Amino acid sequence: YPRLENKLRQVMADYVGDIKTEKGLKTGLEKLRALEAGMDEVNAENFHELMRVAEMRDLLLVGKLVATAAAERKESRMGSAHVRGDYPATDDDHFHGSMILKKGRGNTIRVTFEPADKIS
Repeated sequence: YPRLENKLRQVMADYVGDIKTEKGLKTGLEKLRALEAGMDEVNAENFHELMRVAEMRDLLLVGKLVATAAAERKESRMGSAHVRGDYPATDDDHFHGSMILKKGRGNTIRVTFEPADKIS
């Protein structure tokens, strides 16, 4: 798992980091899915290792959620918090609100958008 953790860090830095693009986010998601598939081959020899493996699964899920939300938000927003190289402008007409991510069918991520004026 230490090797997988390093790969996860590298994928997030390279493809979901400071300046995001659709191509980079798509590649990052593919790499995250490949890492996730490799988790089935990771063995834990004690409870500490089992905890680390469980943490790695959680980190992969968080990485996929972040990359998915970033891919859906086709704009740049909040200074340097979310910068899209392919969408440098803020688009309040389409993206002033919250991305809602939920578990979908077949272990997919379902994304909906809630406009800011509808959020209670």
